[in-house]
Amino acid sequence: MTKKDDPSRVAFGGNGHKRRSPQEDGSGNGAARNGTLTGGSPVSPDSVEPAGFSSLGRLVLDTLDRGIIALDAHGAVIDANLDARQVLQAADTIRVSDGRFEFLDPRLNDKLTRLLAALSSTSTGRHGFVAHLNGSNGSRPLRVLVAPVRNGPTEPTAAVVVHIFDTHCERTISHEVLRELHGLTAAQAAVTAYLFEGQSVEQTAEHLGLSVNTVRSHLKCIFTKCGVHSQTELLHLLDLGPHSL
Repeated sequence: MTKKDDPSRVAFGGNGHKRRSPQEDGSGNGAARNGTLTGGSPVSPDSVEPAGFSSLGRLVLDTLDRGIIALDAHGAVIDANLDARQVLQAADTIRVSDGRFEFLDPRLNDKLTRLLAALSSTSTGRHGFVAHLNGSNGSRPLRVLVAPVRNGPTEPTAAVVVHIFDTHCERTISHEVLRELHGLTAAQAAVTAYLFEGQSVEQTAEHLGLSVNTVRSHLKCIFTKCGVHSQTELLHLLDLGPHSL
């Protein structure tokens, strides 16, 4: 992978320079006239590493199983974690244009514009919104939550956080996690892992070379060890993580 292809190097203008205000750059949208978020030279994605999150914050956010994008009050991207950068790099549902975050769906863009306008006024309509991001490649739609920051000012000031769910197409869980966290046997962990991937009881039995009755017997023991009463409850518990060591 070259530096250009590395999604961790997608830059948003957070290059350590002082961010200009809309009054200073005259653009009114938080971006300088040259298409960057600073008043200096245009930002190169190949050479600039965003500095919006602290190193500790980036370390924590990159471990999450969702994309996180921080926006300022003008919709300019302050920073994003690795999962979000990969979605942005695909430019299939969201993108960064002249330093500003955009949905490719104009209806969602209008919602974001209204939310940012409400945050900059005394309006009471400051609620976030949820939506599906439907890509053009036939992949499963991503779920997104756009929420205003409610915990006071941050530096650099974040006004909105975009959460992108289902960024991982593969549903996998480590057998080691299942054994150590829930006390499952190797056979029970194998059954659980296939069910977590979305396989049915019958498909799981076929994959493992077991009878359906044996799989169901394993499943009863799994329910007891995990403290759940149904396959739905089990999958919900596993969804909460962790999924790997």
